[in-house]
Amino acid sequence: MLSDLLVNVQPEINTRSGLTVTFHTGPEFVRQEEIAPRIVWVPTRDRYLPPQGVGGKQRAVAIRDAGVETYIWGVDYAQTEILIHSTVMAIHRFAVGARIIESGQFQNESENVRYGRGYVLTWSLWIPVTDVLFSTAPSDVHGHIIGQMHFSDNTDYTACDQNG
Repeated sequence: MLSDLLVNVQPEINTRSGLTVTFHTGPEFVRQEEIAPRIVWVPTRDRYLPPQGVGGKQRAVAIRDAGVETYIWGVDYAQTEILIHSTVMAIHRFAVGARIIESGQFQNESENVRYGRGYVLTWSLWIPVTDVLFSTAPSDVHGHIIGQMHFSDNTDYTACDQNG
């Protein structure tokens, strides 16, 4: 699930950046007055795609393309850039092939600029919709496969990318 991925990437971001980052999830934390470095995960819009190229023991009825805006604050532009790269690499490590980094933009006009330099990273994660919830984020890629999830009942699920 998306929440699993967000929990898993946080220590990786701290390790990669060499910083102790404060993490929050939810839009109510975006405007919170708090010093950098910090990252706020905000789940946004979802799209649902047909379960193209689905195989394995679990059958998906759809692929949830779960949108996320990640608000990143560093004390200055240099630290923010370190956090941007650390965040993208952590997402890449824990959601190989199942994530789409869409765009990013510095928030130079933000009222929170006094708390550091802000950046918004927009991305999404493909999550298969099945009757069994998986317990960890996608972790492997083989050819066109976007992710291999391990279910709590010890079955595996594999889904292919849109080119299937």
